Amino acid sequence: MRKNGFTLVEILAAAVITALIAFTAVGALHAITASREKVDHHLAAMSELRFAADRIRADLLNLYRDQDQNSIKFIGDVNAGELGSNSDLIFHTVHTAAARPGQPEGDVYEVEYFLQSDGSRPVFMRRLDPYPLEKDTAGGVLMPIADHILAFEVRYYDQDADTWETRWSQEQQKIPAAIEVTLTAGLPEEKKEISHSFLVYFPRLPAAAPAPTAKQDPSVKNP
Repeated sequence: MRKNGFTLVEILAAAVITALIAFTAVGALHAITASREKVDHHLAAMSELRFAADRIRADLLNLYRDQDQNSIKFIGDVNAGELGSNSDLIFHTVHTAAARPGQPEGDVYEVEYFLQSDGSRPVFMRRLDPYPLEKDTAGGVLMPIADHILAFEVRYYDQDADTWETRWSQEQQKIPAAIEVTLTAGLPEEKKEISHSFLVYFPRLPAAAPAPTAKQDPSVKNP
């Protein structure tokens, strides 16, 4: 007949089983937490990717255009730095919301999009200048709009040459027929990246009508 109570072996076995169950539960909880964090990071990157793309598209759709090519500005460049080669896009856009509330502004702004590093991560920036006619300046309001953007690439379609270019200079005296923007989002420490591309077309403006010439009254004779 067995006496009441547990033997030392039984107690040790129960302790080992309890520890294994606790270890398994902690491991499962850690895996769930890590998976949830990855999902949250993915959603944050997707959200910032959509926001940045929508912001660029809206500014491009409101591109300021004029028959006088000297009155418009559209520059696309490529900067090579610690973040790799990324585009820098500058153009004039029509904007209804004031960049500096309470201060006199027009409705044409200079806007610039570029990627820079703050030392630990890339930051996608937008610069909005309410004084676009100022020469050789890069003033205005500078605002970060995303910190999950890893790459910014822009291509420009030259309809006359039927080619896609990675740069567009002011000396070309025209705007491209179309522009392709590609944004790549993700986390620098993770290998998975998400890319999103979109196209914006710029139909050519009709040619300016020639200035009317003064007609001479046939009844008036030249001296």
